[in-house]
Amino acid sequence: TAAHPRHLPPPRRDQTLMEGGTPLSKGPDEEGDYDDMVNMPKMDQAMVLQNVEKRFKRDAIYTAVGDVLISVNPFKDLGMYTPEIMRKYHHETDADEKAPHIFAVARDAYRRIIRPPHKAQSVLVSGESGAGKTEASKLLIRYLASMS
Repeated sequence: TAAHPRHLPPPRRDQTLMEGGTPLSKGPDEEGDYDDMVNMPKMDQAMVLQNVEKRFKRDAIYTAVGDVLISVNPFKDLGMYTPEIMRKYHHETDADEKAPHIFAVARDAYRRIIRPPHKAQSVLVSGESGAGKTEASKLLIRYLASMS
């Protein structure tokens, strides 16, 4: 494996490095869409919307774009926020293999605070009225409170 350049974020475990240290794309999942759109070979507005829509139709409401999490409000309970699921995100080996999730965002922010170099973190939650910003914020806080 090639050395990884410092100016790029470290590759995820499911990525391999090509010459020069650039991560190779992970490719689409078994449903034919991308859980992290950074891995799309080409990205434009139509492809982003199509990917998010395909995932939403199968109740995959979270889609990543690198460190950014796109969330689509399903307006129904999908059973994604149980104490058991939250605990899975407490353990690195379990959580790193999971699909994008609000608990993964909270976990990553928490890790960056407690591990050297102990960097302050902020999470921006934005969207239109009714998009689920308040619920997302409550889930982030609930996860962080469970870690203390």
